[in-house]
Amino acid sequence: MKAHPLTPLTPEEIRLAAEVVRSGAPFPEEPLFERIQLHEPPKEHWVWGEVGPREAEVFVFRPSGLGVWKLVVSLAEKRVVGKKFYPEARPMIQLEQFVSIEEAVRRDSNFIEACKKRGIEDLDLVCIDPWSAGSIGSPEEEGRHLALAFCWLRTREHDNLYAHPIEGLFAMVDVITNEVVRVHDLAQRAPSADRVQLRTPTQG
Repeated sequence: MKAHPLTPLTPEEIRLAAEVVRSGAPFPEEPLFERIQLHEPPKEHWVWGEVGPREAEVFVFRPSGLGVWKLVVSLAEKRVVGKKFYPEARPMIQLEQFVSIEEAVRRDSNFIEACKKRGIEDLDLVCIDPWSAGSIGSPEEEGRHLALAFCWLRTREHDNLYAHPIEGLFAMVDVITNEVVRVHDLAQRAPSADRVQLRTPTQG
């Protein structure tokens, strides 16, 4: 059965596209992949069901700077056949960056002090969740990729991570350098352990 021109990339095609990009990345660093997807053929081709050479659309960036590259990879020729650079683009935060941001906030002295003001001594019970900060034209955003790290408190080891927000406490972090730019400490009320507990139902 002939595949449809818009059939998503297979796992093998995704791996091949990644290998091609790694072997010819547009910068010397190991690239981080934002996403790999089908590069859709022109509509006049697929509307009639014509299946041409398969291509992948790959978005990559270097971890040490701004900008995102959009690469088109010919899967048949195993080479990059198209390239465009978006110098001001901020890529999606990747899993490994989430982890490093959380670690940076957790060891920041201002964040530790803000937690202590709320009676929180065990930072292992604090859930730190980075969210993309967007851009509003503030001078401190210039040349940076920023994230806002919001916080929740678990009242016990297996508590729901998002049941108890730590109100008025969040950190601004530079995703590229892992620098904690600022800790926003707007209130000092600790989450109450007496609030409704959200538990996973026990199955008998």
